Amino acid sequence: MSIERDIEVDTEHGRRAPYVPPPPSGPPGRRAAMAAAKPTGPAPKAPLSPPQRPAPTRPGKRGDRPVGYRFEAAVEVSQLDDRARPGPTWSARAMRLSRSNLVFTARRMCYVDAALVLAVHLIDSTPVRLFGMVHHCEYEGDGLYRVDIDLMEPPESAELDEWVRSRSAARRAGGARVA
Repeated sequence: MSIERDIEVDTEHGRRAPYVPPPPSGPPGRRAAMAAAKPTGPAPKAPLSPPQRPAPTRPGKRGDRPVGYRFEAAVEVSQLDDRARPGPTWSARAMRLSRSNLVFTARRMCYVDAALVLAVHLIDSTPVRLFGMVHHCEYEGDGLYRVDIDLMEPPESAELDEWVRSRSAARRAGGARVA
């Protein structure tokens, strides 16, 4: 085998191929150090400082979520459209509540990142309005879906206020059913 400028001639088979230089020589530790010195991806984010007292979490494939407290209440749910207007309403049953999320069961599936408005019916006559984005939805069994939402600040909207008032009037008239 002889090298002619940048072309290597394979005398055994009579073919010509481009010259490929050998890998860099030196101790393997030097190559590893050079590879480690080059950033290969985005810079790592600084770790968040843990809170004073961590909230209880539920480990699983969805990541750690606050478990919250047992909370049983009738809930009416509506998905918001692109213009932040509530759509059809369905009944649900709240199961767990924490400072950042609410878990409820319903007969209707919700897509992840869907915006929901909820009217939580407690003992008093006026329902409490909550707003959130769906974090996870899974089939629980017996035709029920378990929906975990991240609670957020509700958008200011006269249509949402009217929706909550209509839920209150429907409840007094006996029109609301709980799943």
